[in-house]
Amino acid sequence: MPKNDKDKTIKCSFCGKKQEEVERIIAGPGVYICDECIGVCSEIVNEEMDSQDIAENNFDGIIKEKNHLLHSTKRKGLGIGTQSVRRMAEKNDGSCNFTYEDGVFTAKVMLRADL
Repeated sequence: MPKNDKDKTIKCSFCGKKQEEVERIIAGPGVYICDECIGVCSEIVNEEMDSQDIAENNFDGIIKEKNHLLHSTKRKGLGIGTQSVRRMAEKNDGSCNFTYEDGVFTAKVMLRADL
């Protein structure tokens, strides 16, 4: 197992705390992360998940879907709106998901935030 420094002390690669100073350290390929830093990372991810945009609309028609792509009910081919949203999300290193259930169409969009 790789060590962080010459005296063979295992330390978190992120905060520098020694193994004895934290409850748990997890080893990766040449790096370590402590339980406290994992907690901080988890909070960051949860905050990002909370900031995703969700839009819900009622619909009274039939959803047309083929190969997991939504098709327009107003014209031939794919729906313009959903495909535009999907392209915008992909262009910005984000993701989107469209679902429908019990008369509610839901669009979830997450875009990468510049830090």
